[in-house]
Amino acid sequence: MRSEANNWLEYYSVTMLSHKQIFKLILKTLADIIRLILKTSADIIRLILKILASIIELVLRTLADIIRLVLKTLADIIRLILKSLAVK
Repeated sequence: MRSEANNWLEYYSVTMLSHKQIFKLILKTLADIIRLILKTSADIIRLILKILASIIELVLRTLADIIRLVLKTLADIIRLILKSLAVK
């Protein structure tokens, strides 16, 4: 009976050790998965921000070109008005 108890205790301690190892392995794997997801998310967010920055830069350059064209046209109109007034 005592030998049976020792065998059971030995089996239980070996089983618990392997359960602990399995649990540690599961936790490590979960940590690796979470780390990979966070890294991938950060890369995706960084890429989205770069795309948005490029779009904003393009929009601002286009607006600057439009404003420049409008101001040049207004200057030309004012110049023509002044020339026509000077001729009279």
